[in-house]
Amino acid sequence: MELDYFLFVFMVSLGVFQLMASWVKLDGISFFPRRYLGYIFAVVMVSGGYGWFFGVDRNIADTAGGISGPFLFGYLFGALCLALVVTLLFSSAVRARWGKPDSEGEQRGLEVLKRMTFIQAISRDLRRNR
Repeated sequence: MELDYFLFVFMVSLGVFQLMASWVKLDGISFFPRRYLGYIFAVVMVSGGYGWFFGVDRNIADTAGGISGPFLFGYLFGALCLALVVTLLFSSAVRARWGKPDSEGEQRGLEVLKRMTFIQAISRDLRRNR
């Protein structure tokens, strides 16, 4: 039950992160070179996750062996963090040769992910702060 919930939140979060990357044009955290592929991936992950998780009756009270509230929050938080780390690292690996890490103009915040990957942005900032 715990693993099912964790995987459900992970799948849906990964899909939502890719939806957001495609919608806002944050190419640095997108897995795909074309925006429409990000939308397709998001629909598949979110609808597939919901269909798989809620396709079976999982309504079990915590007193009857279900997951209690604090543990639900812990699994939710853990799956969200893992989905974020996977998104940042996988997109940086897939798009390692993409981007303009030495581009002109000082971009900050999420705007930097429109022009470079997360790893490129971190390494650029570390080089500048030396």
